[in-house]
Amino acid sequence: MPSRIDIGPEGGPFVAINENSNDLELQDINGNVIAVWDETEGQWDLNNNSLTNINAIDASSATLDSSTVGSLEAGTQVYEEESVILQNNEITVNNSLVKVTSEDGTNLKTINGEVSGKRVILFTNVNFVIENASGNILLDGAADVEMRSTRALEFIYDGLNWVELGRRFN
Repeated sequence: MPSRIDIGPEGGPFVAINENSNDLELQDINGNVIAVWDETEGQWDLNNNSLTNINAIDASSATLDSSTVGSLEAGTQVYEEESVILQNNEITVNNSLVKVTSEDGTNLKTINGEVSGKRVILFTNVNFVIENASGNILLDGAADVEMRSTRALEFIYDGLNWVELGRRFN
């Protein structure tokens, strides 16, 4: 039985991966086949079609200037990096990718820079503790987290607190 997967934002526009006689086809929003999966090569065969507005950026080979940022589709997450100093148990964030530096022995209890729905990723090059519910930070599992250079946490501001969305510990 053939199957179809629509890929795109809620309400479209969509591209689709469609199974047609056991072949996988990539279709544009008008149903035109723009690529076929080549099983022997393990990649999409574009059939001489050029793809535009792919909405993916490889950081190793691309730069992002203000005109490019302005042309991205709604829903595209662009992370602008900043470094902040952890002082008096708090930081203030303006961007989405935040490197936290610290005074020795200072724990993080409060994140300032609240905009409802804002997301931030915190990473560091020093050791400190993020405290759960001591200020406006709610961590998964309701337990404090020890941060160090191999760890990153993502938060979203819900209008009252910064709620952990996920973490990466290496």
